[in-house]
Amino acid sequence: MSILFRLRPFAATDFPEYHRWFADPELRTTLGGVDAEWLAYVLNDTTGQELAVCAGAGLVGVIGVTFPTDGEGCPVITNLAIKPDRRRQGIGTRALRLLTKTIPAAPGQCWTCYVALSNRAAQRFFVANQWTRMETTDMVRYEYRVGVADKPAPRE
Repeated sequence: MSILFRLRPFAATDFPEYHRWFADPELRTTLGGVDAEWLAYVLNDTTGQELAVCAGAGLVGVIGVTFPTDGEGCPVITNLAIKPDRRRQGIGTRALRLLTKTIPAAPGQCWTCYVALSNRAAQRFFVANQWTRMETTDMVRYEYRVGVADKPAPRE
């Protein structure tokens, strides 16, 4: 039986669970941390949204997104975290696909994300999901155009 995944706005009630994930050294190293200031910001942000990735009733991931202003630019993934004990089970891939289908980029636009040069796991993840690598100087930019990479990707 397949578990139903869904996206919903991140809520203050998600914070205690999400905060516990940052005891994991890998997550803390790649994303830093979250605190009350972070929570206040994401709950009041008008330029983007923090989304909870749920499998059944449980929180299994969090994705941050900023949206283009005045129809210019592309939506940008600012962070993608998977619950540490649920990593490498295909959840990130399912969440990424759900995100790009639920909030489609406008015609002629693409989804974008930036990955630290030191974050090799995230770089492998986006390549495995058929995002196009675009070189930058201090980060690696990836782009995804709907319809170009809609073939099945290997599990992360």
